[in-house]
Amino acid sequence: MNFKLSAYQENILNTVKLTNKNILVDAKAGSGKTSTLILISEAIQKQGNKCLFLAFNKHIVEELKGKM
Repeated sequence: MNFKLSAYQENILNTVKLTNKNILVDAKAGSGKTSTLILISEAIQKQGNKCLFLAFNKHIVEELKGKM
């Protein structure tokens, strides 16, 4: 992904990389949640760990399947 992360996205990624805590991302439509989720997945996998994401609807599942 070629874009500049917002301060919020950087904080989210740092939390993922530096802790084992569960996190909740609450943000408006179009704020980059899906892009952030993809970056989180990449960071977790680079650490040699597995991850599980849950979605509330099939649309987001299909969107993420195409992007991950």
